[in-house]
Amino acid sequence: MGSNIKDLDPLSEIKALAEIITSSIADIETSLKDTGRTYPSPHIAHSRPESESGRNILEVQIAGAKIVAAASQLIATVRPPPLTMIANALQYHLSTAIRIAIVTHTVEILRDAGPKGKHVQEIAKPTNVDPTKLARVLRLLATNHIFVEVSPDVFANNRLSSVLDTGKNWEIIVNQPADQKYEGGIAFAALLEHFIDEGFKSSSALVETILPSEDGLSKTPYKTAFNRAFKTDSPFFDWVEHKEQKLRLTRFAAGFAGGSTVAASDTILDGFAWTSYPEGSIVVDVGGGVGSQSLAIAKAHPQLSLIVQDRAPVTLEGIKLWKQELPGHLESGRALFESHDFFDRQPPRKVSVFLLRMILHDWPTEDCVKILKHLRAAADNSTRLLIVDNIISYACHETQTKDICGALRLPPQKPLLPNLGQTSVLKYYADLNMMTLLDGQERTVLQLNELLERCSWKLIEVSYGDSFSVSQSKAIAVPM
Repeated sequence: MGSNIKDLDPLSEIKALAEIITSSIADIETSLKDTGRTYPSPHIAHSRPESESGRNILEVQIAGAKIVAAASQLIATVRPPPLTMIANALQYHLSTAIRIAIVTHTVEILRDAGPKGKHVQEIAKPTNVDPTKLARVLRLLATNHIFVEVSPDVFANNRLSSVLDTGKNWEIIVNQPADQKYEGGIAFAALLEHFIDEGFKSSSALVETILPSEDGLSKTPYKTAFNRAFKTDSPFFDWVEHKEQKLRLTRFAAGFAGGSTVAASDTILDGFAWTSYPEGSIVVDVGGGVGSQSLAIAKAHPQLSLIVQDRAPVTLEGIKLWKQELPGHLESGRALFESHDFFDRQPPRKVSVFLLRMILHDWPTEDCVKILKHLRAAADNSTRLLIVDNIISYACHETQTKDICGALRLPPQKPLLPNLGQTSVLKYYADLNMMTLLDGQERTVLQLNELLERCSWKLIEVSYGDSFSVSQSKAIAVPM
């Protein structure tokens, strides 16, 4: 069966979706009862984000995921198709408006104003932008529940806009170089700026890149939509390190080091039997950056020996981090940083676990084959390969992976899409972002299984975490 909805007539579908929303609201109410936690409205105007602790309850997350899926499907059902398609086609203006709010430091300027807000004349003054144009931008955002228009041309922060706040004084930000905005501050907005700047501009060239042409047939990180948009022959990761891209490099590093709130470092501990490995077992974190994931593993499982591999400049930064966080591991040799290119052979050693976290999605399939074959050559029969990535689902039912432990998920209730639609949409945006910037991809279980088999690895288990939308999935493979 290709869909959950073909057995329902439109009116029955509307009623079923409404019932899902109503019952899920009741589930949230029950879960929050007697906890003292809240589920606040985005329309509340305030200068600081309200507590999100209520959303951390698993039952609340599950109910919320159903509401998002049902509400978005309900909108698609009742809204006239031309209006839906026009609204979707013009969505790029919303991305641009978010970036304008970031670069004009609107959130920081509004922070101290509280619920009463500030007139756009005051908001625009520090960056000398046209207040009339800024008001139109902020009004579009407020219409999408980002900021609140308290009275004509008077705007205030709300829960959504407040996640863009660096926490720094706006006067300091305005008077320092742009590449220092996120130093000593919260960097979530840096991540969004990367998406809206490099990602959005590159996406505009994706149509020409994907059509049959030399670039469209290319499977390399040298002829991507990014390369076409920015007129460069350098792969993205090389280009962003060019000296003239200092602002973008600083922003990119800040956004991915501390700006993303969608995946806590300790999620690496779930879904894998770390406790089963005895004293001295070696875990190699391949392309592990500064070792933030290995740091979480080391703190929770001190019996393990960690080797973090990456480029030499990155490993130097990693050593600095570990000297602050866990110096004893470095001093004892329990943790080691190793300069290594994962396209080269692995040093000979007995490895218990190879960890590939958010690596394979960066690369085209043939490059992934090179990485995985090197790891397979270095593995013995007891070695496990742990892949942490955004494993995506098909938008239809799929049963071909039924023999892989954990691969099949229980289908959601009708008439929701099998992948829960908008609840999981971030992974599909990420997939196109990988295609656009790197010619990489987020893979389905079937695609990952096929890739691993080519490299003599057998996929034996998949775990998705608690949510369709934000959890990085885990896949475990053994040598064939």
